[in-house]
Amino acid sequence: MDVYRVAVQMKKGRTGVQVTVLCRPDLVHALRDILFRETTTIGLHWRVESKIAWPANFKKLRLPGEKCKSKSPAGPPAKSQTHRRNMRLPPHRHCAPRPSETGDAEAMRIYAANAAKES
Repeated sequence: MDVYRVAVQMKKGRTGVQVTVLCRPDLVHALRDILFRETTTIGLHWRVESKIAWPANFKKLRLPGEKCKSKSPAGPPAKSQTHRRNMRLPPHRHCAPRPSETGDAEAMRIYAANAAKES
């Protein structure tokens, strides 16, 4: 499941927030109830989507005080080493270092060092 929100401009120039929830079909009714209970919305739009994705490779990373996983696509061979490196995704948010502990620049340095070890 994933949730994100976007600031939008409504009719007559009013500001609003669009909340998007991506979930399995069996969770639609439960999440509908939560959205009606926890927000001021009076209506929802929903639809079923299809998805095609390459399987993912997970690799363990060592970060200061934490161990976590990074994922990269396990699809067809990349065209070059640079292309392969650019296809890697950053570590999952739940295991990334907290900014108060390392700062964004430090987190990126640690990730780059781990990515360099993989290649």
